Amino acid sequence: MLFQTHTKLLCLFFAAILSSGSANTEDFFASGKLEYIGLGYSEELLDEHDEHQFSIDLTLEQSIRDSSQILINARIREDLNANSRDMHRVQEAYWETNTQQWSLKVGRQIFAWGKSDIVNPTDYLAPRSYIDLLDDEDEELGTAALSVRYYHDRWDLETIIAPHYQASLLPSLGDRWFSSLPDEIFVPALAQNLAAQYQFTGVNKPGSSLSNVQYALRFSQQRPGWDYSISYFDGYNDLPYTQTEIIPINTQNVLVQVNQNVNHLRVIGGDFSTTLGENIIRAEAAYFHTKDSGGNNATIDDPYFHYVLGTDFTWDEIFFGEDLFVLLEWSHQIPKTDIDYEINQLDHVFHRSLFIRTSVELENDWILESDFAYDFAGDGVFVNLTGAYPITDNSLIELSLELPLGPTDSFFGSYKDNKALRIRFEFDFDLYPFLE
Repeated sequence: MLFQTHTKLLCLFFAAILSSGSANTEDFFASGKLEYIGLGYSEELLDEHDEHQFSIDLTLEQSIRDSSQILINARIREDLNANSRDMHRVQEAYWETNTQQWSLKVGRQIFAWGKSDIVNPTDYLAPRSYIDLLDDEDEELGTAALSVRYYHDRWDLETIIAPHYQASLLPSLGDRWFSSLPDEIFVPALAQNLAAQYQFTGVNKPGSSLSNVQYALRFSQQRPGWDYSISYFDGYNDLPYTQTEIIPINTQNVLVQVNQNVNHLRVIGGDFSTTLGENIIRAEAAYFHTKDSGGNNATIDDPYFHYVLGTDFTWDEIFFGEDLFVLLEWSHQIPKTDIDYEINQLDHVFHRSLFIRTSVELENDWILESDFAYDFAGDGVFVNLTGAYPITDNSLIELSLELPLGPTDSFFGSYKDNKALRIRFEFDFDLYPFLE
């Protein structure tokens, strides 16, 4: 049904554009991307030893006079082996108008706040698909919102009002990336392990009402050598806070009730970027205030401060005569209480983590990249080695080796069976000439 709904929407948009008589190369543009991803896993798990994903993205833009446009971006993705990866969704669909000092957008939009490269504490309205926890490319989900931006000289003020809550997509029970569940649970009162049965209560999402409207403000300014912003958010976390409750059934069994609650947040944050010699320095920080300041309510996350520091630089002719790009980033969360985060709390996976990213472009057009992440809290490690080759100006083939490593009680170590070889083929195209 969802596929049919979005297909009809796209067809209606095409029909409106073509029937208007105004579709020409000056005011109408249509483009797309075809993508294939093949995944081969090191260990057979849940009878899904490999996956084959096919997707198509379509972007349609219609200019209206000189200052306005309508944009729709939709994605259709099918996985031959893992239906949980299927997606039939309109990512963006908005009307935009611009003047010399004002910009106004209405509709489903994707927002990207923050200057850090990997972890962004100030990216408040940024729901994503976490169905595959290691695939973070183009996984943003749009949010229905009104966005108003005022420009003045070297500063601007952006206001976002989002009347409807949009949750991130999480792995379902039985999916490869769903957290492993132990067969036994230790019960302190009995000082022994009991067989565990699980019950999931579902995500407690906020309803659509005037009191639940989310809003965000960001003041940005550019100075010679500096770029910084201050922001505020009042709304809800796109990731639920997971809390478990152990209920004894008898002397041999317990019921583990898994509750997922969406927390209300008030966040104030800021970021900046500057240059120091040939290095680019970036910093981003935010304080997340929840309704459980004292840490007394197990169903609500405790307040915390999250900062990220990063730098990137280029070493000239150091890798077989080619320039090597290096990015370093440190992410640290400081909770207000002495809370111990569970390894499956996605908001707190990187509460003490170091990232190293390198990239080099060889003479034969191959691009080699590496990503390394180390979780100091749980000693988990993630290594990603990638080689990409541009076949033509609009097509690319990419090979990646993904290695989650570490102890089983760490985030990455809990997915060590998901080591994989990923093959991706991408083809970009302009659709408009075929519509004439």
